[in-house]
Amino acid sequence: MSETTAESGNDNYAVTAGTSAVVLIEGSGTNQAGNGLPNRGGAAGFPRQCYIHNNHPTQVLYLGFGSDLTTASGFPLQPSEHLVFMLHHTDEMWAIASGASTSARVAVLHGKGNPA
Repeated sequence: MSETTAESGNDNYAVTAGTSAVVLIEGSGTNQAGNGLPNRGGAAGFPRQCYIHNNHPTQVLYLGFGSDLTTASGFPLQPSEHLVFMLHHTDEMWAIASGASTSARVAVLHGKGNPA
């Protein structure tokens, strides 16, 4: 029997980025925005598969790994494009936009559970 969505420990949410850096995906640990491992599951030994979609039709979303992120230092995610990557539980993903009110859609698979 496969696990239910509630048992999966996965997250699916939206974050609005503007001209100041915001956390898209929290990291675990006291030196990160998150406090310990994510509440919905996961284990420190397993990476998380992450999906980020820039939901804005014209503005660029820039991604990076710290609060000092700028549009000059970030990885550009073009309008209406998405990115799939693996992220360790202690790592955080930050975002800043080329303009205000750029919506990012985020899905995080926490690497736990039995998919069969």
